[in-house]
Amino acid sequence: HDALPILEIPDGVSIDQWVDDSVVKYLPAGCYVPRSQQAETTIDGQLGRISEDCGPVVVTVVVDGRLYLFITYGERELFDAWVGTINLTPATAASS
Repeated sequence: HDALPILEIPDGVSIDQWVDDSVVKYLPAGCYVPRSQQAETTIDGQLGRISEDCGPVVVTVVVDGRLYLFITYGERELFDAWVGTINLTPATAASS
């Protein structure tokens, strides 16, 4: 898998808009509800947003300016079990 590029959050752009602009290109056309309308969820103690409106379960979490994007195709129960094992480590994450 290729690493996603590191993008700066532009001045004057909300986190939700920045995430929407960054994530939509990785999903099937028309398969994304704006982040501001998604339900809240928590991964590794960090607040995020979850969408499961058109097939895949999509979760976004922003920590220290880093976007974490999780996409799974399958049962929600499998996703919930996987989420419990995730540790977000922005200080040591690769940046390439």
